[in-house]
Amino acid sequence: MDPDSFREDLSILVRRDAVKRCTTKICVVGEELANDERLNELLAMHFKIKVVYSEKDGREYSDNDMVYLVRSFESSEFNVLRDANKRILGPSIVYAFANKGLDTLPFPRENRPLFCHAMKDIRMCVSGTNNDESRRLVDLVHFMGGSARRDLTNMANEHLVAKLARGSKYREAVRFNRPVMNIEWVYASWKRRNEIDFHCTEKGFVDEYKLKPFEGLRLCFIGFSQEDKTEMSDVTIRNRGVVVLHHRDATHAVFETSVNVDRDRMKSRIDGSSKAVNVTKQWFWTSVDRGVCMDEDNFPAFESPSQSKLQPRENRKRAAASPGADDGAPAVARRNMSRTSIDNLESSNTSALPEHLFSTDDLEKLTISPRRIDKRRQVCLEMLETEENYLKALNLMVDLFKTPLEDRNADPANEVLTKSEMAQIFSKIPPLIQVHSNIARNLRTLIRQNWRNDNLIGKIWADHHNELQKVYPPFINSYDTSKQMLDDCDTLKPRFHNFLKAVESQPACGRNTLRELLIRPVQRLPSVILLLKELAKRTEKSNPDHAYITHAIEYVDQVVSLSNESRRQTDNYARLLELLNEIDGLPADFVSSSRAIISQVEMNVLATGGNWTDLKGRTICFIAFNDFVVLAKVRNGAQNLNLTQKTSKNLTISRNISFIDALKFRSEKKKYKYSRLCYFSTFRKIERVTARGAHGTIYVITLRDNIGGDEPLIVQVGGEYTTDSLDYFMNTLCKYAGMMANRELTIETIDDDYFATSLQTSYPETYQLLLKALGNMMETGKDGTLRRSSTFKRAVSSVSLSLSRISKFSSRSNLHNMSERS
Repeated sequence: MDPDSFREDLSILVRRDAVKRCTTKICVVGEELANDERLNELLAMHFKIKVVYSEKDGREYSDNDMVYLVRSFESSEFNVLRDANKRILGPSIVYAFANKGLDTLPFPRENRPLFCHAMKDIRMCVSGTNNDESRRLVDLVHFMGGSARRDLTNMANEHLVAKLARGSKYREAVRFNRPVMNIEWVYASWKRRNEIDFHCTEKGFVDEYKLKPFEGLRLCFIGFSQEDKTEMSDVTIRNRGVVVLHHRDATHAVFETSVNVDRDRMKSRIDGSSKAVNVTKQWFWTSVDRGVCMDEDNFPAFESPSQSKLQPRENRKRAAASPGADDGAPAVARRNMSRTSIDNLESSNTSALPEHLFSTDDLEKLTISPRRIDKRRQVCLEMLETEENYLKALNLMVDLFKTPLEDRNADPANEVLTKSEMAQIFSKIPPLIQVHSNIARNLRTLIRQNWRNDNLIGKIWADHHNELQKVYPPFINSYDTSKQMLDDCDTLKPRFHNFLKAVESQPACGRNTLRELLIRPVQRLPSVILLLKELAKRTEKSNPDHAYITHAIEYVDQVVSLSNESRRQTDNYARLLELLNEIDGLPADFVSSSRAIISQVEMNVLATGGNWTDLKGRTICFIAFNDFVVLAKVRNGAQNLNLTQKTSKNLTISRNISFIDALKFRSEKKKYKYSRLCYFSTFRKIERVTARGAHGTIYVITLRDNIGGDEPLIVQVGGEYTTDSLDYFMNTLCKYAGMMANRELTIETIDDDYFATSLQTSYPETYQLLLKALGNMMETGKDGTLRRSSTFKRAVSSVSLSLSRISKFSSRSNLHNMSERS
């Protein structure tokens, strides 16, 4: 029998015997433990162990079955007993077993003191430490109930403890998906040895002491922009790496290898004497994303047989088995094409992308043909190529982003995005792939495989009209929200940001970001219309395909129009919710999906008559809906919750308002307070004042009151709005008064002649109010807008008002004068 095998079998028998046996005799060493009444009660009454005491080091007892209980494994008594090869326990193990309800104590091996079970069942392998430190780590693991191995094996609960994210053992641990821990993990576990419920595999504890992917490494970055270099440097430091400036000082040199970078120039910056490994940015971001230092051989910056210097040559054979290995990527072509986008998306701050993001090998073969291709077929080939490239872009979003994220999210502990976030970003992509896969297959059959000049190319698009109409409006309608969700997750979720960076740096991604890929469906149908129109020009009317092409153009254009209309309706409703949320006291039945905002403007009310006097001196927001006009008072000092951008004619509203956002606004003071509702029939006359230097900045609005008759309201533009905004609003009122009230309403002019003659005799009340308002023009600026009083005057006025109120409150007889007005 082989001696080594015999010794291994004997060791197993000894360990099995040790497991079966339990402690029956124990010697409590030291006065401190002898005086611990709780401990001694547990030993004698709970575990029913024969207990003896030693005030020295316990060596007076020579029984081989005696177990020694020592307070500290750092004490002189412990060292003496350990040198004598005695069986030693710590007090923590007594409390832990009693807490679990166990009635026996373990029987430790002679050369294996046991203090606690903080590392019970852990198998540790050490890498990157010197002999003294390795010996200390092994001792501590043994003291806490774990075991140590020289090499990693295929056994459960194996952990590698290392100082550096490099070396053969580290690479092996990564390949076998073994946890790699910092040496501080062992020391921190030992510090918690007296916590009877603690175990070193607690998730939060493990996450804190995992070896970071760049721990012990020195990285330099070559070829990156300053912005990218700053971000990557910060990420390196957070992952316990060191950033160096020169190639010669680095363990790893990370290169920007995109097509826009001069690779020869970057090669010239390599120090021949440096032992640094030259890797791509994909290695960097994939390492951050996976939380381990990836195998450098899978990410060479330059093709070189001797590229890797940190790892042995054998490691290169494991490239296919290592995480993050790539299958390669298609070449990238550089052809130009007209770039288009749906008109309603001009406000989305998105940039158009070329349709040609990938090359098509079959097209390259076609160029070999000696016979010249006719122009109709050239357009058809262009259509097929762009369709295949578009389909590749859609599949990239699923294969490189959606599916890997779903795989990670299957484990709740590794969730990157929630289900709702995933659905918001990716749910509309698979239906697009299904429709365009059929279109591309049909186009490929007629254009590439069975080409004839009378093939019905337009019929393919016409036949898929209904399918396109089902999938595109939902995508276009939710595009802004999907893009915003993507941006928010990228900003707020570091794990998702690292995932995006890792995937977008892959060659297979073609240097496209997910955000750029997500806009491709927005651009596709307009480009299809352009291609169909070009194909119609290149197709004779006698060709049977001409009629189908004409129909296809109409059908696809209908899909675009429907998508735009769906988007517009959603925009309007989101805009309505956002604005109505800013008005305090608004009746609940105002919220309706059929109601839309037409225009709005803020006006300073200079003078009023009749029942409108409560508006005098106030800034009023006039909001024109498609069925009536709402008047709301603008509150002074209220936070402006409006998320819109005001223009001279309309408001461009953010579509990303949510009901959660609305709830947040409830606790804040709203900008407007509801005053009243006016139907379009209420507006009887609108007059623009140019008399006495008003320059058209003042309007007279005559409103019909059911009680007081027609009453004038003299206003000028207020808030942040301009005179153009006021003019546009007044014209809108006239337009909708004609549509909704069936009466013609036009803007009339009050010039100097009319003011001096007819107005005074025909409308004396209006004349008097207007005369007073124009008389106050000296208190206004040249543009006619109301000039506010000085800060000092307002302060004095405010103090005087406060003192006046205080004096009123000093007498009980005046308490009835208190009132609350908004």
